[in-house]
Amino acid sequence: MIKLIDKQKIYLMHRDGVSNRQIATRLGIDKNTVNKYVAAFDKEMQWLLAE
Repeated sequence: MIKLIDKQKIYLMHRDGVSNRQIATRLGIDKNTVNKYVAAFDKEMQWLLAE
């Protein structure tokens, strides 16, 4: 499990258009972890926008 601050950094960098690979490199975490959190974030945003 990653720290909350890293999760927030993932979301912010993703929003700014940084690639998942670059996010993983910058934060020193696995790319699959970044993919997981980005996918969850995108799903959450779709759900919120559908309301």
